[in-house]
Amino acid sequence: MIDPNDTLTREVNADRAFGTRIGVYHTPTFFVVSEKGCVNVDDPNLIDQTVQAALSQAAAPVRSGPRK
Repeated sequence: MIDPNDTLTREVNADRAFGTRIGVYHTPTFFVVSEKGCVNVDDPNLIDQTVQAALSQAAAPVRSGPRK
C-alpha cells in the first residue's frame, strides 16, 4: 500500500477543501484581477484576451517625472 496511514489522502482532501472555499473548482485555475473585480478564466486560450480587456478598461497609470 502506497499511503498506509492516509497521510497523503488527508493532505489532498485538505487542499481540495481549501480550493472549494476560495472558489477553485477545476485546475488549472486562472484569475485576472483588475480594478473592476476578479474574473475566473475557464479556458486557458482566453487568458491573453481577458488580460488585454482588463488592461484596456484600466485607468491611465499615474506617471511621475523627476523632482525639480
